[in-house]
Amino acid sequence: GRKIFKPLFKDETDVYDIDIPVSSDPKSPDPQYWCILDDLTKTNSEAIATNYVVNGFDPGLDRVPMATFGSFKTYDRSEIESYRSIRNLFREYLVSSKNNQPISIAVFGAPGSGKTFGVNQVAKSIMPDRLSKIEFNLSQFGSDRDLISAFHKIRDIVLTGQIPIVFFDEFDSGFNGQLGWLKYFLAPMQKGIFREGETDHPIGKAIFVFAGGTSRTFSGFSGGKTNDPLFINAKGPDFVSRLRGFIDIKGPNPVDSDDRFFHIRRALFIRQILYKKAGHIFNNQGRLAVNEGVLRALIKIPEYKNGVRSIGAIVDMSMLSGRRSFEQAALPSREQLSINVDAELFAQLVIRDSILGGLREALAMSIHETFGDLKKGREHSVKQITKSWDLLDEESKESNR
Repeated sequence: GRKIFKPLFKDETDVYDIDIPVSSDPKSPDPQYWCILDDLTKTNSEAIATNYVVNGFDPGLDRVPMATFGSFKTYDRSEIESYRSIRNLFREYLVSSKNNQPISIAVFGAPGSGKTFGVNQVAKSIMPDRLSKIEFNLSQFGSDRDLISAFHKIRDIVLTGQIPIVFFDEFDSGFNGQLGWLKYFLAPMQKGIFREGETDHPIGKAIFVFAGGTSRTFSGFSGGKTNDPLFINAKGPDFVSRLRGFIDIKGPNPVDSDDRFFHIRRALFIRQILYKKAGHIFNNQGRLAVNEGVLRALIKIPEYKNGVRSIGAIVDMSMLSGRRSFEQAALPSREQLSINVDAELFAQLVIRDSILGGLREALAMSIHETFGDLKKGREHSVKQITKSWDLLDEESKESNR
C-alpha cells in the first residue's frame, strides 16, 4: 500500500485542500464540468499570467495540476485529459511489436492554436529517437496524385526504420466537393495500405494526425451530422469510426466570451517563446526582464490574429539583440504590429502607465481609503477594508489600480 499511496510531496504542507462544487456553470454544455482554475479566475487571472511570464511560476498556480509533454505545458483540465489519453494511446502503440498499421487521431483548434506543436511534443516525449515528423497541407494538393506521392514519402521514412508522425493539415478542406479528401484515407487508416493504379502498397507503422482547418472542434466537425447527407456521402461517419482519439486545442485566444482561462494559456506561450528566441533577457534564476507596459499589452491584447504564430512574429520583429530587457523601444512599428494584432489598442496598452504616471498609484490609494470610509460601521467588513495600503496584498492593490 505504501508504494501506491506514497506522499506526493516531501513537505506534507504542500498538499492542498480543494472544495469541489456539486456543479459548475449551468449554462455550459456540461454543467457538471469544473476545474481548479475556476476558483483562480474568479480573482485576477491577468495578475497570475503576468507573474508566470516574469517568474515562470505563480503561488496561485501551485494549487493547479499542470501537465508537461516535452516543451508543451498546459493547466487546462480538458486539454490535460485529452493529451494524457493521446499519450497513453501513443505509448501502447509505439511499444507494441504486433501493431504495424497506422494509428489515427484528429486535432482541432483555431489557426495558430498550436495543434502541430502540442501533439508532436506528446509523441516525442515517449520515443524521441524513433519518430520522424512530416507535414502535408491538403488544401494545397491539386489531385489525388499528390496524396499518393505523400504516402510514398511516408513509406520511405518507415523503410529507414523510423516511425513517421504525419500531420495532414486542413484535411477537412474541399476536394471535388465538401470534405472530399476523407474517402481517400479510409483504406490507409483501416488496412494500412494505399493504392497506386492496380498496386497496393503497405504503409507500415505510422501515426496519422488529422488537423482541422475549417472545423475548430471535433463536435463542429462531426457533431449532429449523423443524418447529414453531405457528411454521409463524404464518408464522414466511416472516417470518424477509424479515429482512435481527438484533441480540441484552445490556444492563446479566447474561444468564446466566457473563456476565463485564456490569459493563463497565453502566458505559457509568451514565456516559452521569449525564452526560446531571446533567452538573454532572462537572469540566472529564470526571471524575465520586461517593461511593464510591453508585458501588459502581450497579455491583455484581445486577439492575436494568427494565434501563437503572431506572438512569435512580434518577438522576431522586436529589436532584442544586445538588450538586457524587453523595453518599449524594442517593439516593431505599428505598421508591422498590425499584421498580428490591433496595433492601435496594443500601443494604448503599452503606454498606459506613461500617460498616468505616478497619478495612478495615488488614485488607487485614494479609492482604497474612500471605500474603507464608506464601509465603516459594517462590522463584518471593517477589519479587511480598513487595512492600510502598505498591508494590502498585491492582488488587492491591483484591483484598486
